[in-house]
Amino acid sequence: MYKPDRHFMKQLKDLDPKLGCEFNHNTQRFNITYKRATGLPVPIVQVKTEDEKFRRPDQREIKLLCESDTHRVSMNERLNKASKYMSDYREQKEREARENLRLMTIDDKRQLRRAFGRLHGPKYDGSIFNKATPKPKGKVF
Repeated sequence: MYKPDRHFMKQLKDLDPKLGCEFNHNTQRFNITYKRATGLPVPIVQVKTEDEKFRRPDQREIKLLCESDTHRVSMNERLNKASKYMSDYREQKEREARENLRLMTIDDKRQLRRAFGRLHGPKYDGSIFNKATPKPKGKVF
């Protein structure tokens, strides 16, 4: 049974502890595998030459895995992305708060106009509807 080089396995484990490398007897090639939480490891990359022949795993597989890893970004980029997200979120919440206040002001304008008008007397009652004048009952002099 073939085993991969110890230096290659150390680099593979440094990349991700869940990665492994096994020899597949059916295909007669090495497979780089990923260990799942349950079940058998899943083969990710099959190690072979350009003309589909056997070869031992080396730096080419490490480089291939590093290039295909979408989550591997520098700490500076990750922090910049997080700070941009938070500043955009704050700006969005400020816009929503301003819009909410504007909409509440539009809705409450009629009620406020009526309330201020009642405080200052009937002359300033700026209700949006015409006031009905009460008709006198009984004898009027």
